[in-house]
Amino acid sequence: METTDLNTIIDDSENKIWKNLFIDGSSYKNYSTVIVIATRGKKTESCLCECGKTVSIEYQMGFHPWVVEGWKRLIKPMNVPIIELVISGHEVGVAYEEAMEQILTNPQLEGFKYVLFMEDDVIIPYIPASYGALIELYKHLETYDVACGIYWTKGEPSLPLIYGDGDIKNPIPFKVNTNWRTGDVVEVNGAGMGFALMKRSIFEDKRLERPFFKSLNEVTPTGQQIGSTQDLYFYNKIKQLGYRICVDTNIRAGHLDIISEKVY
Repeated sequence: METTDLNTIIDDSENKIWKNLFIDGSSYKNYSTVIVIATRGKKTESCLCECGKTVSIEYQMGFHPWVVEGWKRLIKPMNVPIIELVISGHEVGVAYEEAMEQILTNPQLEGFKYVLFMEDDVIIPYIPASYGALIELYKHLETYDVACGIYWTKGEPSLPLIYGDGDIKNPIPFKVNTNWRTGDVVEVNGAGMGFALMKRSIFEDKRLERPFFKSLNEVTPTGQQIGSTQDLYFYNKIKQLGYRICVDTNIRAGHLDIISEKVY
């Protein structure tokens, strides 16, 4: 009986459907992950009462359904523990710092290898003909220490949250990087952290000083104003230690303005 080589079947243009029947053998790997979700928590609004007095109303903000729908479509690795850790009611830098304190000090989370950061205004994309956005990020951690999807700033003009070219010694290390095409995997100095997967071992590096995350808006004694978001503050610290960061521009997330419901 004539035998046919499996690779011949897969490469045969008339039998491309066979390709979908074979999955890369990586399900045995330890992809245990803590998913950190930073949310706004409570919100206070003021309104004028009929009696003429101004009263404050505090209410708990929920997750926007568009964001939740993106999370529900997120394909997670099988046969490994995945835990969600929601931190609410804090400024995002404080929330991330609190999350990492819990992860690093909880004995039940000691063996988890990865941390995925997600924010409540980032819509994770569904990617047809793929194992999903998260699975794609795991693949990049074979080469890099941090892998992110790409999304854009809110407002006009809307700019991609992708900074630098991977060389932290450049005169402007966090300049917006537009030198890429959709589908490129770009090595960078920084990116948005609304959908960012990274190795837990980064935070166990004794060279990395606390705080890991900090939003800066300070004035030096000489009058110089220093400003930085919590993500670029963190990325600058780990780049100085030699860690590598990439952005997969095929994973295009939406950045939701929760008030106007406009997506950038």
